[in-house]
Amino acid sequence: MTVLRIPIRSIRAATTHSLTHCVCLCVLGVLQILEAFARAEQRKKPSPVVMFDDVYSELPTHLQRQRDEMKQHIIQYADHYPLDSFEPVK
Repeated sequence: MTVLRIPIRSIRAATTHSLTHCVCLCVLGVLQILEAFARAEQRKKPSPVVMFDDVYSELPTHLQRQRDEMKQHIIQYADHYPLDSFEPVK
C-alpha cells in the first residue's frame, strides 16, 4: 500500500481555491439569470387571447365562444387590467 504524504497546507489551499472558484461561478450564474429576468420583464407579455392558440388545429366552437367572451370582457373592463404591459388584444 502506498501512503501519500501531502502537506495539509496544500490540501487546504486546493480546497479553498476550488471552493472560491465554485462560488464565483455560482455568483456569475446568478447574475446571468438576473440579467435575463430583467430583459424578459421589459418585454410585453403575450395577449391573453394567445392561450387559445396552438392547442387545436381548428378551435372548437365552445372555445371560440370563450375566447370571444374573454376579449369582450377585457375590452369592457380594461381599466381593471394592466393592459399596457401586454400585447394588444386582437
